Amino acid sequence: MRLTATLTAFGKTYAMRITLPSGTVAEIASPATPPTMGLVIAPDIWSLRPLYDEMVERLVREWRMAVCAVEPFPGRTLAA
Repeated sequence: MRLTATLTAFGKTYAMRITLPSGTVAEIASPATPPTMGLVIAPDIWSLRPLYDEMVERLVREWRMAVCAVEPFPGRTLAA
């Protein structure tokens, strides 16, 4: 099992976009200090996009929680 990830530091939070072996993409973020709680976000039909990256970052920064947003439809695109 191999994971690919990109780690980005946002002030005192850490975020990374990972791709699981199944091809599923997830945005994971955590505060630098131990989190107070955790949250999993299920994006809507338009998939994981910058809106969710920003939401994950904001929740970590403001609530000090560990957050994960998972791509609900990996490998699929919306029909036009």
